[in-house]
Amino acid sequence: MAKSTTAKKASLKAVATKSKSAKRPLAEIVKTTTKINGGGLNLEATLSNNPEKIARAAHNQERHTELDGKTVQQALATRLVDARDIRYDLLKGFMTLGS
Repeated sequence: MAKSTTAKKASLKAVATKSKSAKRPLAEIVKTTTKINGGGLNLEATLSNNPEKIARAAHNQERHTELDGKTVQQALATRLVDARDIRYDLLKGFMTLGS
């Protein structure tokens, strides 16, 4: 019987030990590769709930009070909202943006 001419596949162990990223902890890799999409907003600006204009939906009211006093970056990190939601709330006047 003739021998196969196809090459053997490398094992996962062999590939993982040669990888440069395997030397770094996963938490460090996530910190360097995770980017926050600010959608054109200043990530350091502070969000404030506007008490003069209140959303009709209860879940939106809760969201606005929870994000009150947080920076845009902190609000995006909670994953309750994305940049589109924040821009909409600012446009409609539910929240204000401070410096």
